[in-house]
Parts: sequence; C-alpha cells; structure tokens
Amino acid sequence: MSMANQTNYLNFNNFDLVVATPSQLEMLWNYNRVKNLRPKFIVVDESDVLLHSNPSLSKFLLGLISELNADASAKVVLSAASFPERINGKPFETFLHKYFPEMRILKSSDFLKVPSQIEHGVIESEDIDLPEKIALLVKLITSSVDSSFIVFVRNGAHVKSIAEVLASHNITSLGLTSEMSDTDRLVSLYRFKNGKASVLICTDVVCRGVHIDYDCHVVQFDCAENAVSLLHR
Repeated sequence: MSMANQTNYLNFNNFDLVVATPSQLEMLWNYNRVKNLRPKFIVVDESDVLLHSNPSLSKFLLGLISELNADASAKVVLSAASFPERINGKPFETFLHKYFPEMRILKSSDFLKVPSQIEHGVIESEDIDLPEKIALLVKLITSSVDSSFIVFVRNGAHVKSIAEVLASHNITSLGLTSEMSDTDRLVSLYRFKNGKASVLICTDVVCRGVHIDYDCHVVQFDCAENAVSLLHR
C-alpha cells in the first residue's frame, strides 16, 4: 500500500486497530501524515528483539511510544516470550522503569516450557558431515507419508544445498531466507501453507510471527544459536 493510501485510510476512516512496523509508523508520523492517531492501547509484540537488538532501535521505539502517548492516557503493553537480562547495559527492569515508572511486570512460569503434546526426537552422532545430515533428512521425509516439514538451517547456502538434494529424490521443497524479498518470502509461505510443497527449508527469519494451521514436523537441521531462538522455532 502506498504512503498516500495509508495516510488517507488513517486520517479519514474509522478503525479499531492499526498493525504496523515501527519504521513505517515513524515515517508516517515524521512526515505529519497521521493527524489523529491517539490510541488507547499501544502493544509492542516481540519487544525483547525490538528493544535489545540495537540501542538506536530501542531509543527510536521508545521515543515513538512517547510521541503517540503524549498525554499519557494510553496503556502500553510490551510483550515477549523472553526478556534479556540487560538492555543497553542495564538490567531490563531498570531500563524500562526509566520510561514507564508505573510499570507492572507479569511473568508466567509455564510459558517457557515445551507443551507436553509435542514429541521430541534426537539423532546423535559424534562426527557427522553435511552430506550425511542431508541423507538422514531425506530418510526422515521419505519415511513419513503425507507429512509436512519445516527445516531450520543456519544460512541460505544450506537452504540451497538441501533443496537440490531433495529435488534429486523427487521431494518438492520451498526456501525462505532473509536474503529473499518480502514478496518472495510471502509467496513461499503461502505455497507451503496451501500444500504446494511438503518441505519448507528456512532460516530463523521464520521462527517468529508465522502461524501454520496444521500439524507439521519441525527439524532442527542446524542447532539454534541460543535458547530463545530454539523456543520460537
């Protein structure tokens, strides 16, 4: 949607909910394209990443919240599966209290637990190379009839290597990485969700914010870099 269309919609239509990326909302705000946006609630999902990924992003995001909530009438919700122990070198509670003095923290002791209905399987090997790992993946996929797989790998090179081997075994797969354009990523995800391929090979760009309506196997072909990434996968 063009900026003009977004501006017209926000200024001249009644709406209950606006879903936006921080950068796009900032652009509209800085160019005075949004006149009447005074929300009652401001929800920042994945706030652990947005606040912790780099200092400039967290400063910009918190500044944007302050602009949107100039009269302090809105309720601000920062949600995340996990918060880092420190943000910008400070304990995260100390950092956030600076911006939200009346902040309340709600924690769930069960949130980080793996649901009991999810079954785990592990293939152990002291010394395994990439071709052998791919061969094991092919065996797993071909032995599972009418099943779908999301295969997490470390980088785009592994996506390409695995896809080529799967194709040689007549297994249709789709790739999804951060190097792809937004349009190409959406097309791959749409095709996978609609059964055009039984295997989606992807990097951690998929581990947040993606919903699959049916059961599928999740394969950790390459180990996650940390516990948080593993949780989101």
